[in-house]
Amino acid sequence: SVIRNRLLFAAGDPFDAALLDESERIIRDLGHIFDAEIRPFQVCGSRVDVEVITRDTWTFFPTVSFSRSGGSNKSDFGIRDASVFGTGKELLLRRESDDERDGYTVILRDPAIFNTWFKGSLVYSDNDDGELTRLTLGRPFFSLDTQWSFGLRYHDETREDSLYFRSDELAEFEHELRSEEHTSE
Repeated sequence: SVIRNRLLFAAGDPFDAALLDESERIIRDLGHIFDAEIRPFQVCGSRVDVEVITRDTWTFFPTVSFSRSGGSNKSDFGIRDASVFGTGKELLLRRESDDERDGYTVILRDPAIFNTWFKGSLVYSDNDDGELTRLTLGRPFFSLDTQWSFGLRYHDETREDSLYFRSDELAEFEHELRSEEHTSE
């Protein structure tokens, strides 16, 4: 169903080789697909049977690292799945810790929200020196016949930074960044 929803044609549509080529490009653009080929394999009168061949990549990547240098410990634990249960949806969970920062990050990306051409992402990071929230929602020009596109972005970030002189903290200040963006064509 993930591949079928990215096709620009359906059963019963008139045959159009350009739509096969465009559909290949769209499928290859999915992060977990390594290669795609769409080709007619049987012609019977005015009926054309089409074969869709894809190869996906390994999508589950665990991360575990520990290090100690100069008396400082650093650790990083995480998992990333670029196609959760073969859906094309990405999930990243990560926990990092070192002398300067301790926190976690969650990233969710969906290239086909509710099996539509809308795509979106959510990034949330909570660290001891601040937090970040970023949301995106969009509908791109996915084919040559697409009539409109749409995009929303929201970014909210707070962060504490320190100024040092010879390892002595002189001052601490906070950054606040908020932005919103809307595009429509």
